Amino acid sequence: MPSVEKDYPAAWVEYGRRSDMALASLGSFPVGLLVGSALMPTFGEAAVPIVGVLFIASLAWPCFSRLYRWRCPRCGAPFHRNETLHNPFTQKCLNCDLPLRERLPPP
Repeated sequence: MPSVEKDYPAAWVEYGRRSDMALASLGSFPVGLLVGSALMPTFGEAAVPIVGVLFIASLAWPCFSRLYRWRCPRCGAPFHRNETLHNPFTQKCLNCDLPLRERLPPP
């Protein structure tokens, strides 16, 4: 379990990277639909939803699960879940109540 008071800024930068990557991966669905549309003459109409779902499964799902598993810089526990609650939209750690993007107190 990390003791992390000195690493808050680096932890929030990492959280931001994971968040940006997860949001950017949502662009994979329209790309999948375009690829599926291009394959439609060969494979029929089923190609569009199948390829769209494959793009989501291969790109967006791993990015969002990586964001969801991110650990709190204060307590080291998963930020978005505890023993009884799972909330990917929470604005504070579900274990120690650290607010999202909280800065260190001044010395």
